[in-house]
Amino acid sequence: MFTITKRWLEDNKTKNGGYTKRQMDIIGFTHPPPKGWMKECCGQLIQNDDAFCFELAKDEAKRDRYILLLSKVKQLPYREKIAIYEYLLKTIGPN
Repeated sequence: MFTITKRWLEDNKTKNGGYTKRQMDIIGFTHPPPKGWMKECCGQLIQNDDAFCFELAKDEAKRDRYILLLSKVKQLPYREKIAIYEYLLKTIGPN
């Protein structure tokens, strides 16, 4: 399980400084989120895979590339997915 923190939320904003509809869906909020959503969200636990998808969802194009590649390794544990993600980030690049 993954604990949502304010720092993690801040680190995963889009280039425009907000959040995508997909990100809000993953953590259980509407888009646009209601006032006070971040305070309510911090401290909640989500599945590791949901945290991983939230991080990818900040950039839709990058997310689509990685999801396609990761769909082939869906059964891998979260830590191994992170290792693959980091490798892909280095080789494919962030954009």
